[in-house]
Amino acid sequence: MKRSSFLSIAFTGLLATATAQTHEQPEWNDLNISGVNKETACQTAIPFADEGQALRLSIEESPYYQTLNGTWKFHWVADPEKRPKDFFKPNYDVSGWDNIKVPATWQIEAVRHNKPWDKPLYCNTIYPFCDYSKGVQWPNVIQPRPADYTFANMPNPVGSYRREFTLPTSWKDRDVFIRFNGVEAGFYLWLNGKKVGYSEDSYLPAEFNLTPYLQEGKNTLAVEVYRFTDGSFLECQDFWRFSGIFRDVFLWSAPRTQIRDFFFRTDLDGDYRNATVFLDVEITGKKSSAELIVKLSDTEGKEVLSRTIHATKIGSTHLEFDVKNPLKWTAETPSLYNLTLTL
Repeated sequence: MKRSSFLSIAFTGLLATATAQTHEQPEWNDLNISGVNKETACQTAIPFADEGQALRLSIEESPYYQTLNGTWKFHWVADPEKRPKDFFKPNYDVSGWDNIKVPATWQIEAVRHNKPWDKPLYCNTIYPFCDYSKGVQWPNVIQPRPADYTFANMPNPVGSYRREFTLPTSWKDRDVFIRFNGVEAGFYLWLNGKKVGYSEDSYLPAEFNLTPYLQEGKNTLAVEVYRFTDGSFLECQDFWRFSGIFRDVFLWSAPRTQIRDFFFRTDLDGDYRNATVFLDVEITGKKSSAELIVKLSDTEGKEVLSRTIHATKIGSTHLEFDVKNPLKWTAETPSLYNLTLTL
């Protein structure tokens, strides 16, 4: 059985994602919706070809990683009503659109290339989409604004992005995901003319499972980004307000039965000498008869322990193991161990 190795490097808090059936407001102006059809937030789950590759900690080396950074086709409007509503269809002609670099904010790219795409805006604690003389109409981000406001004639700018990609033949019969590491402030996603989902939360990753929407050969990806969403009320800070796909975008693939998430913690005994490692591994898929191999190695690459269990169930598996007199982490001696999981 071909194995895929994972390296434990970070973990993130879970986010609640609401799914709407019917609603009067668009998702970007509905406080009850923060995402549609998104994957549950988890640690970075990109598999590597082997354990050595995983330990080098470079996802770009993995044969199951494909970047989508680069040049995209781009169209900008100031008003959502004027956006190209059918641009996600593969036969929609975008040849006359501008090009834009991804990742980047469209305001900065506009300045660099003398394009009329919006304006950079700095403000402190005010909401740039509100008229404070009339009060804050929370959570609506389409509000009348004074004539001297930067956004007086820009109800809610929208950037439409298009690009194409082709998958490696080695990804056949595997699940394929797309990950956006940062998009401000909310966006819809389509693949090959089919709506995949929606996300808002500018500074956290958003992942979607593209497998049901893929086709052989060329695939057409469309992303519609809104400058403001109801989430912008929570993202109000003393900083420059920008928009667009401003962090990396990439595809990754995994076996149909895969390690989707894991969480571990360590606890020292009363004498602060020996430790216990508590590990939870979530396996997703339809069935599993594989072996889960857990290895712990020290800073010099020496194996400290190895455990093999039969991962016969889909879902969460809990493990505990002891480590005798491990190196302790301090600011002066930041000793870290590597944990690899292989399915």
